[in-house]
Amino acid sequence: MNRTTEDSRIVLRPYNPDEAKSIAEAATRAGIGETTAREWCSRYALGRKRGGHWRVSIVALEMHLDGDEDALALYHAGELQHERVRAYYARLNVPVPMAGTDTARSVASVGFAEDALGRNGGNDRVL
Repeated sequence: MNRTTEDSRIVLRPYNPDEAKSIAEAATRAGIGETTAREWCSRYALGRKRGGHWRVSIVALEMHLDGDEDALALYHAGELQHERVRAYYARLNVPVPMAGTDTARSVASVGFAEDALGRNGGNDRVL
């Protein structure tokens, strides 16, 4: 991926405190060290710095851990209302940010018994 493409990837915009996790929380969820988590944030655009500290999108991290490059590309393009992206928000019980807002707002309630990805509850990796 070239520098222009990397720089255009959208992460945690709008900023969603329910979605943003610390490096330590993300590393624990992924089963990796904090140094690797920081590298992943930069390399795969899984987070962004806020106030000098990395904040990791739990949604983007989950997509990366699942190997779901298509969903991650949609997320990076800002397509947060796309069904494939919304399925991750629902699975993680995180409100989907509304376009044009500074912070996340809840959207219509989504059933969690069986999510759009076909998993029961889907919370196999819990922070």
